[in-house]
Amino acid sequence: MMTFVFGLILLQLLTLACWTDITRHILPNWLNLLFLVSGLAQSAIQKQPQPVDALIGVLIGGGVLGSIAVAYRHYRGFDGIGMGDVKFTAAAGAWLGWMGLAPMLLIASLLGLAYAGWLAVITGGLDRERRIPFGPFLAAGTMASWLMQRAA
Repeated sequence: MMTFVFGLILLQLLTLACWTDITRHILPNWLNLLFLVSGLAQSAIQKQPQPVDALIGVLIGGGVLGSIAVAYRHYRGFDGIGMGDVKFTAAAGAWLGWMGLAPMLLIASLLGLAYAGWLAVITGGLDRERRIPFGPFLAAGTMASWLMQRAA
């Protein structure tokens, strides 16, 4: 029963994140904080993931995407990944634990690449200035990884 309740909470938070990122190109701090706290609560109550794995997931999730963001900015001279995406990934680590982050990021990245390819096809090419909200892809990857963990 609690898995169902936490699944609904997760789905609502991810839906709100998608909507906000698509319409405003931002994943606000208050939403990322709510996402983080609810993920830690899930871990504390259900022990899935174990609390230590959830905390490690927060650190790795934020660290990995944060490192990519910093490297991209250094290499290209402008931001390619927003800090909202970094914070979102850290909070997803609380829901998934460190072991669920790799599948989540793989799914999110593949979906993002597919979307960028689709945009290139329908618009006749890639536009380097076009901003693509990554939040919906992170949300899809998070939900898919969370469901895979529960099915295993």
